[in-house]
Amino acid sequence: MAEGYDPRRSKVSDDTFASFQRDALSGELTDVPGIGPAAAKKLGQIGDGETEFDRVTNTYQLIGKVSFYPTPKVVFFIFLICLFC
Repeated sequence: MAEGYDPRRSKVSDDTFASFQRDALSGELTDVPGIGPAAAKKLGQIGDGETEFDRVTNTYQLIGKVSFYPTPKVVFFIFLICLFC
């Protein structure tokens, strides 16, 4: 298994993204386009210097984290990349 983020493996179709925007949140991180089981596991871990409050285990927490950034789409993309750096 390759280490790190690979943008070639992280394509989300317009239809998938539109469905995500339209449908109700389930709470499951893997329902977010581009977040698979590996990313969900990584988001749920506590890293060095982090606390329990830094963990993201559901979509509601993820939205809360992203809401602190000024340009959500770009910063969220960078946030996901940095998870695997």
